[in-house]
Amino acid sequence: MAKIRQFSIQIKEHPFETLLLIMSIALFRWVLSLNSILEWIVISFPAGYWLFIIFEFWRSQKDQNSSNSSSK
Repeated sequence: MAKIRQFSIQIKEHPFETLLLIMSIALFRWVLSLNSILEWIVISFPAGYWLFIIFEFWRSQKDQNSSNSSSK
């Protein structure tokens, strides 16, 4: 309760600085979450690349097998 009272006094005495501090903390947390999202995207690129290569190889083998069986 004392912290809430102290916070309300701080807002009344320094409204601009307090809002600036709150916004900077929110921005910092947003950048950290954005960083983790970008990290997952960068990590997933090689995995997606290899999955695409495996899929294309599987599809070419399937097409090759179907063309061989139809030519017999």
